[in-house]
Amino acid sequence: MDDPHQRFEILDSHLGEGTYGKVVEGFDRLLNKKVAIKKVMASIPSEGLNKSYIGMVGIHLTTIREVKIMMELKHENLMGIIAIYRDGDFINIVMDLMKTDLKAIITSKVRLQESHIKCILYQILLGLEYLHKYSFAHRDLSTGNIFISAEGICKLADFGLSRQTILPPDASTNYQRPEKMTHKVVTLWYRPPELLLGADCYHTACDIWSVGCIFAEMITGHPLFPGVNEIDQLSKIYKITGTPSEENWPEAKRLPYYTEYSFSRGKEIEHFVPTLNLQAKDLLQRLIKLNPHERITATEALKHEYFTTAQLPCKPSQLPI
Repeated sequence: MDDPHQRFEILDSHLGEGTYGKVVEGFDRLLNKKVAIKKVMASIPSEGLNKSYIGMVGIHLTTIREVKIMMELKHENLMGIIAIYRDGDFINIVMDLMKTDLKAIITSKVRLQESHIKCILYQILLGLEYLHKYSFAHRDLSTGNIFISAEGICKLADFGLSRQTILPPDASTNYQRPEKMTHKVVTLWYRPPELLLGADCYHTACDIWSVGCIFAEMITGHPLFPGVNEIDQLSKIYKITGTPSEENWPEAKRLPYYTEYSFSRGKEIEHFVPTLNLQAKDLLQRLIKLNPHERITATEALKHEYFTTAQLPCKPSQLPI
């Protein structure tokens, strides 16, 4: 079935809406299953934003980034593309139909047991490890873009802000340079301190911070750092991590929005996430290290003893979805 218009049927169900399009339910006649179809406008008016083009069709840069990653990086815990095709004024991106997302589970007040949290967190880290293996930072991880299938498989999605965090090796040197990037990424509650302080050279550790915030939110049922603006966000972070100092983060003072604070050590994490056991506390503290260079990597986190002590992670099929 070569013609995608014959293969895919658009159903009436509206699944969601984004900045550059909407997501609807569809049916794949070839695979005989329901799918999600992201309908992106082919020509998008843009004020102050770059536009790029595929052929003669105007496609926003974020869509190009998202499609590129979804087509090139294949992993069970990353959202992939089944097909992509032109449909009138839209580009249709066909994906697996997911049952829910992590935000919906948390806000529904479903009680996540420790075995459920471990299962979800482990899958998030598996997807992130694969993404980071190719030097891509997601740059927009939150509970709202971690989707879960009916079988309990977690998939990271929404790669429109994702970027490779290093340039290819310079021909004249043997090292790789960080590429300057915008700090205006990542949903505020999950944004790491280096971005809040204006860093334009950063790496995959920015995602690790977001994972720590998501981890804590699964445990407590509410955001760890629910700031109302960037200044308030930093204030809430410093209450836990303490303020930057020459000892814990000497590079911070060179960041554009750095402000000298009287040194504070911060409160123990148990004040904010009171039900932590020793292994969970250690992992969370490693994920939300103030200094990005000291944060645990996704690969290291997957080997943490938190995942091998009781309660063990449940099977994906046992998640309460």
